[in-house]
Amino acid sequence: MRIDKLKIKDFKNLKDFQIDIDESQLTSVFIGRNGAGKSNLLEAIVIIFRDLDLGVVTKDFSYEIIYKCSSHTVEIKNDATKSKREFLVDDKKLTKTAFYKQRRDYLPEHVFAYYSGPSNRLEKHFAKHQRNFYDALLNGDNETLRPLFYARLIHSNFVLLAFFSFFEEKNQRFLKEYFDIEAVESVLFVLKKAEWVKGKSHPKAEFWGARGVVRDFLNSLYEYALAPLKETESFEEGIKTVKKEVTYLYLKDQEKLQAFAEKYGNNVEFFKNLESTYISDLMEEVRIKVRKTDGTIITFNELSEGEQQLLMVLGLLKFTRSKESLFLLDEPDTHLNPAWKFDYLTLIKDVVGQNESSQVIISTHDPIVIGGLKKEAVTIFDRTTDGATVRIPEVDPKGMGVAGLLISDLFGLPTTLDAETQSKLDRKLQLQYKKNRTAEENEELSQLAQELEQLGFSRTTRDPLYGQFLEHLYSRPEFQDKPITDDDRKKMTKLMDDILEEILEEENK
Repeated sequence: MRIDKLKIKDFKNLKDFQIDIDESQLTSVFIGRNGAGKSNLLEAIVIIFRDLDLGVVTKDFSYEIIYKCSSHTVEIKNDATKSKREFLVDDKKLTKTAFYKQRRDYLPEHVFAYYSGPSNRLEKHFAKHQRNFYDALLNGDNETLRPLFYARLIHSNFVLLAFFSFFEEKNQRFLKEYFDIEAVESVLFVLKKAEWVKGKSHPKAEFWGARGVVRDFLNSLYEYALAPLKETESFEEGIKTVKKEVTYLYLKDQEKLQAFAEKYGNNVEFFKNLESTYISDLMEEVRIKVRKTDGTIITFNELSEGEQQLLMVLGLLKFTRSKESLFLLDEPDTHLNPAWKFDYLTLIKDVVGQNESSQVIISTHDPIVIGGLKKEAVTIFDRTTDGATVRIPEVDPKGMGVAGLLISDLFGLPTTLDAETQSKLDRKLQLQYKKNRTAEENEELSQLAQELEQLGFSRTTRDPLYGQFLEHLYSRPEFQDKPITDDDRKKMTKLMDDILEEILEEENK
């Protein structure tokens, strides 16, 4: 599953918007300032595939999309004003009936989304699929993970349990290297009476009337749990303390966890059943204790939010890497430390491999994340008075370094220095190349040179050509005797070619 091209008529600030994504890339990264449209585009993509999977016309906006799926080229035109769609597969026009008859060849098997912020703007578009999935569970339909899946932080608990339930050396090595986790020490499932139970009468042993797949899962868990306990516990919900009727089911070690999980055959099925119980509103929380490599025991919740988020994202990628899957990650690097940001895309590549059946689209503000990419994998979003536009970087981010990326067209900063230091450096260069300085200006220059030298800025320029360039630049009247502004720096950049030509002409005389 790889998106190639997308046109959107009018959605939020995406007006007559079009983007051409390099579908040969596993990972495509969107960058740009806040409000430039990155998150809006991810939201639009979710809406498109939500409605396609539900079989309805998208009423929010008109669009045209081209993507690759199961070796097919699929083109869909959605006209919101006329409530109609056109389907083309491999340049052949299909009826709606013909398209949906082979929907699993023409639509992604999974669309995952994750947003690290507090807003539910993405999550709300997954509600219908979650409800359909829940209804299927009640009816005993043990289907695979639902087509549209919104990832929440609690899923990191289920990923961890799934990883340790079925041994894979690569998984264990990953958990040790990045999280210092060696084993699961114990698991306590805290089950509660769901909202849908209120007003109904069910024996507690029947898990308040749970049925279908969830009932089967809980019955199996009950068999392996040590001394199930029922009581009332107080929970903090916002500013309120709420008492809830709960059942504790305790797995005393990793061996019990693995024995319980064995009936599900693999970590994907086990994860799905864990998540199904959570969706049913019967699971209040999972309290996992893990053993670190030095032997200390901690609760899983003691890991940072960044650690839990990384585990959750990479776990979901791993579970569906062989499927036709689309992953939409909105600022997933927010809570990661710099070292993990640097490794983030490499980790994704290691998990997914070179499988052309998946595509990962990420939005970010961090230059560390894109430092190893070719320009074809990056799209810059610009905010305009008419909405949003996109462009490909002029050069490859790879090899530029963080400072170089920040002052390139990718991020557009005039400098990587703080404002005070940059102002002192500008003033020093103005005075250094000014002719006929006054005594006061000489004293000021000496003082600035001393201050900047303490910060690591040399008094002299080793490169003679660069020295000549600075002399020509700061000898221009418009850059003398006034503070250098961001607009001035833009003018300086445009003057580079002219100044270099002047220098070369002087040398050739």
